[in-house]
Amino acid sequence: MEKYLYNLQEFSHNYGIKTVFGSEVAYIFLNAQSISKAETASYCLNFYSISLIHKGEIQVQINNTRITLHTGQLFYLSPFQFTEILKATPDTEIESVFVTPEYYDQTLNSAHDFTLGLIDIYALYSLNETQEEEFYHTYRTLRHFIAQKHVYKNEIIQDIVHIIQFLLSDLTLHGMTQPHDASHKEEIYRIFVHLAAKNFRKERQLKFYADQLNITSTYLSRTIREVSGHTVYDYLESLLYDDACSLLKTTSKSIGEIAELLSFHDQAAFSNFFKQHSGMSPLAFRK
Repeated sequence: MEKYLYNLQEFSHNYGIKTVFGSEVAYIFLNAQSISKAETASYCLNFYSISLIHKGEIQVQINNTRITLHTGQLFYLSPFQFTEILKATPDTEIESVFVTPEYYDQTLNSAHDFTLGLIDIYALYSLNETQEEEFYHTYRTLRHFIAQKHVYKNEIIQDIVHIIQFLLSDLTLHGMTQPHDASHKEEIYRIFVHLAAKNFRKERQLKFYADQLNITSTYLSRTIREVSGHTVYDYLESLLYDDACSLLKTTSKSIGEIAELLSFHDQAAFSNFFKQHSGMSPLAFRK
């Protein structure tokens, strides 16, 4: 089976997702036919995924855990989980919202809503009719404004993502989630993901993260590969590349300033790294 490590921009391009806001937020509607195209691969996605199951039933495997998603449920998945779609019933219909970690965390920080920090690697919520309607209308509003030109489009999109976060928070506070028992290795992986998100711009050595977790580098390396299907360096480089893309597209910083911000030795080292991952120079990508 093929394995893919994607940021949101790459995933949207490869799967023809048209309802995309910059490279930060995307909406997609999936049915059984479109889901079947993804059943021959496993994914590690560098973005949040929040999926509303309208109809049918779909079986997925997250890391080493199999989960069945049913009609009327909401499935939250944090970034960098090893995900495989196993099968879906012919009537399956799903709406998903994807958000990059940077955009999600920025909106979360502005909300000052710390209850969302309680959500683990993934969460599965069983919704009542009112809750399902709330998510349905919020998703459709997001789809509408992503597709429209509006003078306050940036602010509106952020507000809608903010609303989705509050709806998730309400579900978490009221115990609507169906919890799972995280293994010791999954807990190490969860903490590593948190540490990496906070430190990847400056720290990209395996030993740094192993020391933070008080385990050996060998054990950390083996655990991350076993849980996610990818290496520590895969994870860190994907964070780095995704951040580089965002800085190039959304800021006016020079290539040299971005190289320094991301702790490269010099601009040439950054350019070589970026070209290896994108096939083009940072300057060409920015154009």
